[in-house]
Amino acid sequence: MSLEFVAQIEGIHGRGTLALVDELTPYAMETVSDYALYEGHGTRVTVTVPPGASDAVLAWVRERLVRLGTHGLDVSIGREEAESVAAAAARKLSRASQGTALC
Repeated sequence: MSLEFVAQIEGIHGRGTLALVDELTPYAMETVSDYALYEGHGTRVTVTVPPGASDAVLAWVRERLVRLGTHGLDVSIGREEAESVAAAAARKLSRASQGTALC
């Protein structure tokens, strides 16, 4: 069974918010990390996984994104609440489109 995640990367340089929805893989976590590091110091990164994801899954995600904190990025990792990851992504993209959305 594969898990999807939602990542939001909010830069401080006026380029808007990047929202990603992908399968939870090492490659996808590397992609999130690369985009966030490109945005630089002060960037906010929020990664959410499905409500039923285990603590081990959350620990795995934290382990892959831990270096972002050492570069001055604000990282938040958690579980989505009751709605599906796809619904959350649609909601976040809708919110982001009110400004500048990068997809």
